[in-house]
Amino acid sequence: MIDVHFIMQGKGGVGKTTAAAILGQFLKEHDPETVCIDVDPVNSSFSDFKALDAHTLEIEKEGAIDQRAFDELIEQIVSIDHPFVIDSGASTFLPLTQYLTDGPTFDILRQYKRRPVFHTIITGGPGQLHTMQGLSTLLDSLPEDADIVLWINEYHGFGKVVDKDGQEDWQNIKIIADNQSRFRAIIVLPKLNEQTHGADMRAMLTAGLTFKEVGPKHGFKIMAQARLNDIWKTLEKELSNVLWES
Repeated sequence: MIDVHFIMQGKGGVGKTTAAAILGQFLKEHDPETVCIDVDPVNSSFSDFKALDAHTLEIEKEGAIDQRAFDELIEQIVSIDHPFVIDSGASTFLPLTQYLTDGPTFDILRQYKRRPVFHTIITGGPGQLHTMQGLSTLLDSLPEDADIVLWINEYHGFGKVVDKDGQEDWQNIKIIADNQSRFRAIIVLPKLNEQTHGADMRAMLTAGLTFKEVGPKHGFKIMAQARLNDIWKTLEKELSNVLWES
């Protein structure tokens, strides 16, 4: 089986492209031919990461999402024998979810030995409720045996993800606790020191760079390189849970 990773969340600005870029560079270390595709018609920032060679799939027709455009995506997926990372936008969330679940898409992917993996993101702060709704939509829409990877994103300054009692304990949130068996992995992007690690990571992502690219050429000095290397080592350990043997 070859994994096809969909980054999906109905709330915009929650770090989907950050997750896609991190996942893309991790998978390319294991398979350099991993294919990265940007299907965000509003903000195609995934394609800014030149080292990932992400290309954009046009899915708009006359100002609206054309679900038939996803047919081309499936053609690519079944014809290339390497993993995929597909970064979708907030406006793509419902059309893509409907496309994948309403028709024969899952059967075709299984026929061609492709295994879809759905990545969704929860943030703290004002966006927590909206991102939880996105998670709920995926859990309700996808088959029980679908692989889901949950990202807890506290890095972007959203604040801690809290439970119903306001405690900083995302593991105690009912929807997460009740669906633990459905998550292939849970990846935490923790809050970082804004003046050191956080500033370094923000500069790296803003420049469209991968962790492997940071260095003097791009203005990253010794300490910044060391801090980013520490972040990457931690992420690699968590991301290893995303990989399954065929």
